[in-house]
Amino acid sequence: MGNVPLRQALAMGARSLVVLDCTFPGHLLLPPESLAETVLFTAMVSVRTQAILEAPLIAKHAPVVYLPGPAALRISPFKFDATNVLIEGAYEAARSFLLDLVVDGPGLYGSPSGS
Repeated sequence: MGNVPLRQALAMGARSLVVLDCTFPGHLLLPPESLAETVLFTAMVSVRTQAILEAPLIAKHAPVVYLPGPAALRISPFKFDATNVLIEGAYEAARSFLLDLVVDGPGLYGSPSGS
């Protein structure tokens, strides 16, 4: 299994995929400022590579809608009082993307790289 198990979903019979990848909120984070942030950043970049490489390959066989994330914020993963801000940002990013989305067959709709 992977962070975003695209191949596994396709192998289990999925005919289309909608991805909400929470590893990066659609954008690269600012450079880390502490050792803890550096370790977390490194782990996130490593895990992120799987989705970036797999999404275009899977999209040749099925529609892959890759929802964008909100703008990156420097918030500790242990700071839970910012949850509403993060949810609202993700909701607005996905909502504005989906308003104009037209899926007309296999392909990658959106970008796992955040660009």
